[in-house]
Amino acid sequence: IFAGMTNGFYFATMPGIAEGPGGWDPADFANLNAVGALVSGVAGLLVFGFVVSRLGTRASGIVGFGLIILFGLVVIALKPVWAVPAIISGVVIYSFVIDELWRIAYYSTAMRLSDMRVAATQFSLYMALMNFGATIAGYLVGPVEAIGGVNALLFAISLSGLIAAVAFGLIRNDDRAKYVPDAL
Repeated sequence: IFAGMTNGFYFATMPGIAEGPGGWDPADFANLNAVGALVSGVAGLLVFGFVVSRLGTRASGIVGFGLIILFGLVVIALKPVWAVPAIISGVVIYSFVIDELWRIAYYSTAMRLSDMRVAATQFSLYMALMNFGATIAGYLVGPVEAIGGVNALLFAISLSGLIAAVAFGLIRNDDRAKYVPDAL
């Protein structure tokens, strides 16, 4: 759930930063998001599959969520230069690329934890929980922003990433679904 919340808070926060203090046109920001998605997809295909297979799904997930924590805190620190187009571009592309890393680790972990007899259903439930996190974040945007404005939303990204990293840390390497053949 908290993994998905990082995305929900991002998509509620970054357009406001880019189009408000950043001065971006909504269409230009949408194009930037498309470029970020393209760069992250290429990174996922060419780099992150290899990285996750070398580090392992658990370590890769923790690293990915650690970088999400860093994302929220760095964007808060960069507030005085939000109007610089290169800063917004870098922040958006970074967020998409790091999102791709933790997603590959998350999907791999979800597949590994799914029992082979019900893998499709169980995997779908893991995905639904993640997507539900984005919905919860969307619901919380108003109350969180009322507490502390945009900085509170960026902190919520970091906090969601921290909780997701801790949850990933609780997964043991031997937490695998065991295949037990059905008796005939």
